[in-house]
Amino acid sequence: MEIHSEMSVRNGRGWRIRVRVFMALAVTLALSALTLTSSRAEAGDSDRLILISLDGVRTQEIFLGLDEELLMKSNEGKKKEDVELYRRFHGSTPEESRAKLMPFLWNEWIPGHGAILGNRHRENGVPMKLVNRRRFSYPGYAEILTGSAHDAEITSNDKIQNPFPTVMDYLRQQWELSDTGIAAFSSWDVIPFIVSREAGSIFTNGGFQHYQSEDPRIRVIDEAQFEQPTPWDSVRHDFTTFSFAMDFLKKNQPRALYLSLGETDDWAHMDRYDMVLDSLYRTDKYLRQLWNFLQSSPFYRNRTTVILCTDHGRGDNIYNWSSHNSLLPGAEFVWMAAFGPGIKHRGEWDPQEPATQSQIAATLCATAGLDITKFIPGASGPVKGLISSD
Repeated sequence: MEIHSEMSVRNGRGWRIRVRVFMALAVTLALSALTLTSSRAEAGDSDRLILISLDGVRTQEIFLGLDEELLMKSNEGKKKEDVELYRRFHGSTPEESRAKLMPFLWNEWIPGHGAILGNRHRENGVPMKLVNRRRFSYPGYAEILTGSAHDAEITSNDKIQNPFPTVMDYLRQQWELSDTGIAAFSSWDVIPFIVSREAGSIFTNGGFQHYQSEDPRIRVIDEAQFEQPTPWDSVRHDFTTFSFAMDFLKKNQPRALYLSLGETDDWAHMDRYDMVLDSLYRTDKYLRQLWNFLQSSPFYRNRTTVILCTDHGRGDNIYNWSSHNSLLPGAEFVWMAAFGPGIKHRGEWDPQEPATQSQIAATLCATAGLDITKFIPGASGPVKGLISSD
């Protein structure tokens, strides 16, 4: 009995030791896997993609901030210090002014998570240009989404289905995405015609269009877009568009999303520089909200690349700044910012050669290890030196 008891004790101790060793090994393996996953994400893994465009935003406001001469044009006879927008957005340097206008973009997003290019205003700055010669919205968005200019075929902003395959078509096919796996939200009602070659193949919501949601707050916003219309028949408020897109992200977790905001262009056409500044400031808050959500979501955190861009530039002086067309100098200049694990965190950066708007689609795809030129022959390649895997 005593021998048996002693053996039982020994066997019990051995069992406990083996359990402890097994548990320690399991914890070590789990931590190793977590570290590997984290390092892989930091090294550039990205399989969720978000493209955001801000319509007609000049390089001047993005890189220099407040244009004092333009602001005072509409405030003649006043002292600068008596103008509210001057007090809010004036800085002693362009860097200070732009950070006041878009504080999240310049103080947090770019320094910590990404890169921005296209600053033609600084010494030896390398510009980013359109390839299309029309310099207005449909051709600009088509260039962004298809990777090419189509000047002969796309000649207006009419609601005509895009005849060319797009990056959204490519992602839907390549990743075999469901109806909720890829989507586009836009303030302008023409965007749904541009995002895909095949109507209805991608979930879209644009212009004054109802959006179905179980969230009571979103249902109120949906009804309000018709009760509180904008000055434009074809463009709703960006707040509405952004709210719908965020709701869709949270509920459906799409792998690819395109968000097109439009107020900046329409206020500019009305010569309302004050409203353009306010729109940019509000947009910066939307970008912060979006990024904070992505970083809080296990589905998106450390797996999502975001590219931010514009579809065209505008005039260069106080007399033509509100316009853009094929003959107007300045309208050919654009910019691009990119964030996330698929992007080298270069901050404000000049590529070795000028980038073009036609490279945006390929750059977005390359962050996920995809080559859009296999789907769209003739599309431009990605911006060299920007992708983490380069």
